[in-house]
Amino acid sequence: MKNLLVAVITIACLSCSAPQQSTSNPAPVDTASGNYLGIKVGGLNISRDLGYNNGTSVGALFGHDFPGNDFAFELEMTGTVSPAEGTATALGDLDVFTLGAYGVYRTPGALYFKAKAGLVYEYFNVDLFGLPIEGDAIGLSLGIGGGYRINDGLAPELEYTAIEADIDLISLGLNFAL
Repeated sequence: MKNLLVAVITIACLSCSAPQQSTSNPAPVDTASGNYLGIKVGGLNISRDLGYNNGTSVGALFGHDFPGNDFAFELEMTGTVSPAEGTATALGDLDVFTLGAYGVYRTPGALYFKAKAGLVYEYFNVDLFGLPIEGDAIGLSLGIGGGYRINDGLAPELEYTAIEADIDLISLGLNFAL
């Protein structure tokens, strides 16, 4: 996890210090609609205090860039494909599903920094001492990351998202302009 967090911070620093492109050669921008779709895969980083190893999540998102500025709105859904395994025999696998709505800021330029904040609905399912337990919550979620606009319609992103106090997601994604 530390290596991925260092990579996110490095991308953020590079995008802030990268020289801005001139107006005669502007950075690639999304298509006229401003809409984009994205996919991502990442590792769930679960607090060791909960007694679980980390799992793997996949996600999809729909976003809309607001014209004339660097802000966007994203709707994101993630779910576990490899549940977090309990370290004690009494703890079963932990599955986490999220639905989030985020306000997003991206810096201008081909190499960019991303920050997001929003509300997330989280549903979890776990077996505790052989009994299935389910729960859900709504809370604040924050994220940072960076990416590179390859062309007008394609941008890979590396992102860190705090889902809740004990669960984070470090993901690698790809956004496609519509």
